[in-house]
Amino acid sequence: KVLKAAKVEPAKIGVVALNVHCGEGGMFGREEIDVIGPAIQQAKAEGFTVAGPVPPDSAFPLALRGDYQGLVLMYHDQANIGRKIIGRDQPGVSLFLGMPVPVVTTPHGTAYDIAWKGIAKHNMVARAITMAAALAGKGL
Repeated sequence: KVLKAAKVEPAKIGVVALNVHCGEGGMFGREEIDVIGPAIQQAKAEGFTVAGPVPPDSAFPLALRGDYQGLVLMYHDQANIGRKIIGRDQPGVSLFLGMPVPVVTTPHGTAYDIAWKGIAKHNMVARAITMAAALAGKGL
């Protein structure tokens, strides 16, 4: 729903597992079996092209290879580690879902290390603002 509201419709979305090794069939956690897997099946039934659970350590390399045009990650650091390895100049927007208002940020964070040096690029902030505006008032 969020992607459609923001007019972003990736061809294929990878849904990343919460637990190491996708939970190993329940040995390392049951979230993939009890929550994530059923959510993926529901999304498929609603017409979304999704795959997963994808192992967390494979998600970004697979997306960079072109297997996924978007990733759903389970928590902040899981997303940001991969984003920062890719590089702070790469395009992207971080969305935090389930909040009372849209929370959208740049993948590079506050970037205090380059503040007031005249080298910051506006494109990341512009993308985040555009995404927030597209989501505002949609009840997502």
